[in-house]
Amino acid sequence: TWVPAAEVRLLEFKGGSTPNTIPREASCAVLVPEATADAFCERLRTAFAELQCEFASVEKSMELSFVVCPGVAPEAKEEEVLTCMPCAPVKRSLWRCSRCTKCQVAQIAAERDAAAIASGERGAAPPTSQLPGLTPASTMKVWQLVSAAPHGVLRRSTEVPDLVESSVSFSIAELRDDHFFAHLFMRSSVNSSLADGQRALSALGDLAGAENIENQFPAPAWQPCMESPLLSLLQRTHKQHFGREPRVFAVHAALECGIFQTTYPGLDCQSLGPQICNAHTPDERLRITSATSFATWLQKIMEAMAVEEP
Repeated sequence: TWVPAAEVRLLEFKGGSTPNTIPREASCAVLVPEATADAFCERLRTAFAELQCEFASVEKSMELSFVVCPGVAPEAKEEEVLTCMPCAPVKRSLWRCSRCTKCQVAQIAAERDAAAIASGERGAAPPTSQLPGLTPASTMKVWQLVSAAPHGVLRRSTEVPDLVESSVSFSIAELRDDHFFAHLFMRSSVNSSLADGQRALSALGDLAGAENIENQFPAPAWQPCMESPLLSLLQRTHKQHFGREPRVFAVHAALECGIFQTTYPGLDCQSLGPQICNAHTPDERLRITSATSFATWLQKIMEAMAVEEP
């Protein structure tokens, strides 16, 4: 397990975009002493290589790219591929910093010169309190929280085969001006399990000394009902229209059905729609050719509901 060294300072951290989207990328900027920079990069490459080999069968496009400041690495090439293990090529390039007026390297150099003048000692380091970014202690606290935060499947249903009952998505992580912000999106098809998960996340926040704000993105549970009269109507009209049985399955994601049933308990809800690919990712898209046939099917459903009780 990789642990940040005592001298590492976090400058920037940004991952994820919206609460209900599975994050696919993240970036950070860290400050390390020049004397240990090469060792830090080597540890980073090795840790990433282990992760990439571990998830090689499911994350074939997993990549790590890091940039080094040309101010402290003048010998670095414009772009090069560094390989520390067979399955983990790593790209390195020079930092084209968008915050040149706030260059951390220039700031440290200026503070070092000021410290040298004040002390009369050539090359004296600036006081630790004047260094940019989080302190090493705060950096470690952020790393501990991010490492401990759950992400993925928490529990599978004991009632419906292969149904994920509860999960949590570590959707957003961002170092802001005066605090570190993390959004963990809890989903479940069972309200009691949803509440348990939210309490566990709040407890984790308490241990980390964080302020917890619950239900920023409410997602009430929606338990599947395979004996639903409305479901029977949908199955019948689907077979009449398409000539085949529909694929019926349950999901634990935050669908609107849970919100409707919270307001109207006992409401018979079903979710249906055209074909969607890569749901809850930045690559989510609709297969347009399925939309036309879906619209016709929806019309058949409404016609059937108008003449019979579902």
